[in-house]
Amino acid sequence: MAGGVIRFDAAAHKVADVLLPWFVNGTLKGEELDFVQRHVDECPRCQHEVAWLRELQPRGARRWWPWATAAQFAVIIALGTLLLSGPEAPALYRTLGASNAAAPTTGTLVVVFESATTEAEVRRILRSAGARIVDGPTQANAYVLDVPSGQTERAAQAIRGERAAVLVERLGLQSTR
Repeated sequence: MAGGVIRFDAAAHKVADVLLPWFVNGTLKGEELDFVQRHVDECPRCQHEVAWLRELQPRGARRWWPWATAAQFAVIIALGTLLLSGPEAPALYRTLGASNAAAPTTGTLVVVFESATTEAEVRRILRSAGARIVDGPTQANAYVLDVPSGQTERAAQAIRGERAAVLVERLGLQSTR
């Protein structure tokens, strides 16, 4: 049996063993790379470990990384641009109490319903009168309604006939209930 004596420094082996994954994936630099390379050249156990780690590493594992990073930055820049540009158009929903005087009210009636009136009941009343809500409710629970031209008086009378309607007024004209 022919044999030779292999120098074995347990502390150096332990340090090299811990650094082997970084050695295999190519991220070691400088003195650490030189140390691990010298150790692997002399240590059959670590040579076997390096071969095993290289088998575990998928082929082309690092090729997708730059593209994924670039895509993430592109998405971040696009979303940031959208966020900073802000809304171009005015909001489509505006309450009657909003202080946006630039958006004129296009309704023809103002209606206040009793506070106990359900949403389904309000819908029924408005549908039967041929009206639709264009603004509101305000803090006083008032709604601005739009009624087709020529139907305003008929719609106002129909809504006034409902118990749930507390107030019905034409916009721009004085009227009482």
